[in-house]
Amino acid sequence: MKFGVCGGIAEANKIKLIKESGYDYVEGSFQYLANGSPEEKAVTPDLLKEYDLPCKVVNCFLPGDLKPHGPKKDNAKLYDYIKRGLEYGKPIGLEKVIFGSGGAKQIDPGEDYYTAFNETAEFLHDIVSPLFAEYGVILAIEPLRPVECNLINTVREGAMLAAAAKADNIFVLADLYHMVESGDRWVNMYELTGKLRHAHISNPHRGGQHNRIYMKSVDEFDYFGFLYALQKVGCDTCSVEAGVLDFDQDIPAAIKVLKTVERMTEVV
Repeated sequence: MKFGVCGGIAEANKIKLIKESGYDYVEGSFQYLANGSPEEKAVTPDLLKEYDLPCKVVNCFLPGDLKPHGPKKDNAKLYDYIKRGLEYGKPIGLEKVIFGSGGAKQIDPGEDYYTAFNETAEFLHDIVSPLFAEYGVILAIEPLRPVECNLINTVREGAMLAAAAKADNIFVLADLYHMVESGDRWVNMYELTGKLRHAHISNPHRGGQHNRIYMKSVDEFDYFGFLYALQKVGCDTCSVEAGVLDFDQDIPAAIKVLKTVERMTEVV
């Protein structure tokens, strides 16, 4: 399995530490690819190349005001925005885009779940899938905890939306933190062999101002059960997504936990 870290694709000090700590890639933001300043984005490909660290994955797919369903949905704006982000993603090694986007997916007052679900599936089928196919990129739907979004909260619901999209480049993500918050269980991932294509991991317990923090030790949570399930269903990438308490210490500590747990899963 390949391991990465969310954030920091335009910051040399972070890229350097992520690479030196032993991660395989960095996970950035699609909104940065689509809407970031030209000056800032111009340095990113060279920076990633200098440290031989691709940006294989990006999250934050849609901003909150770009809805995939409901009366505010604008297919032309969605198409242009996605095309712009994918075009910039080519030179930095982009392979996967994560569709969490709680604000965009949120069902507004007056909408019903059935209609929002179906319109989101149509968006994935009609706009996302054809565009992503042009660039050889896949999308993974990220279920979010209910307090952040009222559409798609479990891996099963994510799988249902992926199936409803009727596209061979739409998949599902499992995020340890959101699964814990939503009462989802590792066993539910075993139903998704071949469909669960990316994951986020963290210590789901609160640390200071952060809802979730970087992992420090193998025995602080059941990381084994989570990573073992990922391996069994064929998920090949997993990124640390958490609040930073001390970047210089958090980044190397987390990869040590991940590598240790990975070795444990290989002997079972």
